[in-house]
Amino acid sequence: MVTVIVIGILVASVLILNYLGFFQPVAPPPGTNARSGFSADYDYVTEVGAVTDLNKFTVSVTRIDGSKVYFTYLQTVSTNTTTSSSQDNYSIAFDPTNSESYTAGSALPLFVSNSLSEGNGTATVATSAGAVPVPINYSIITRSGQMQISLRYYSGSKSQVGAYITWSLNYNETTGLLERGSISLVSTLFAYTNLTYTMTSFQE
Repeated sequence: MVTVIVIGILVASVLILNYLGFFQPVAPPPGTNARSGFSADYDYVTEVGAVTDLNKFTVSVTRIDGSKVYFTYLQTVSTNTTTSSSQDNYSIAFDPTNSESYTAGSALPLFVSNSLSEGNGTATVATSAGAVPVPINYSIITRSGQMQISLRYYSGSKSQVGAYITWSLNYNETTGLLERGSISLVSTLFAYTNLTYTMTSFQE
């Protein structure tokens, strides 16, 4: 009987404390230094062989949930033509060792993880949804508030059309946002391709 009374008191205590707000769900710590309210404009240039297309877009961060960054994406210029196309999306803060940051949501490498350490390494990751994981060589360098991430890997196999792919991404460590970036694809079987991101303005 005493045991039942003690258990009843403990249960009642937990219910009261929960009601008073002592046991509330704890949000995961931010996985990036990007914050809600940050907004940036970008030029996005695509070069395929001799053909160059200019695109412009704006991203506005709406919410951070751990390493998941929710944002609105407004494209104002598409392939050299003025347009207006907006959508809500999310990306995982970029980490060269985390497959999800290459494939989840919009998979844009616009935000960087705040848990990365300087150094070199090799990781095996999937670089697109459903892709076979590939070994990636990466390096991370931090200097004067900037973080430079470089990647190199081969996409494809001897029986497929493949390409050597290199990434060069320069982030602002304080804001967690990409300031400059390029992704290049080199193959003897198709035209050289280069994608370049350049931040043109930032607001917080």
